[in-house]
Amino acid sequence: MERGKVAPDPARQVRMRSESDGRLRFLSRDEYLRLSEIIFHDSPEQRSAFVVSVSTEMLWGKQFSLNWSQVDMGRKIIGLTQTKNRCARNVHLNSVGPEALQH
Repeated sequence: MERGKVAPDPARQVRMRSESDGRLRFLSRDEYLRLSEIIFHDSPEQRSAFVVSVSTEMLWGKQFSLNWSQVDMGRKIIGLTQTKNRCARNVHLNSVGPEALQH
């Protein structure tokens, strides 16, 4: 292209679309059971952390940087103020989330 022998790449003229930063991935029931069994066998003290991460979809860093002031057990909500998108959001706890958080 510098020497004028090749035409410019037409793909450079296409405007790029923005993409979300996240990727959705759900465990199948079999995957969840297998992982849970392995964690319970190898590191039983980490089983609650696994249950919280799966039930809330929170990443490890967020999960272990929580303060109890962010957790509302009555409403079953965790309030996250510092997120990668810089937007506060609420994480809803399912039926097993509150019990797992207390362990």
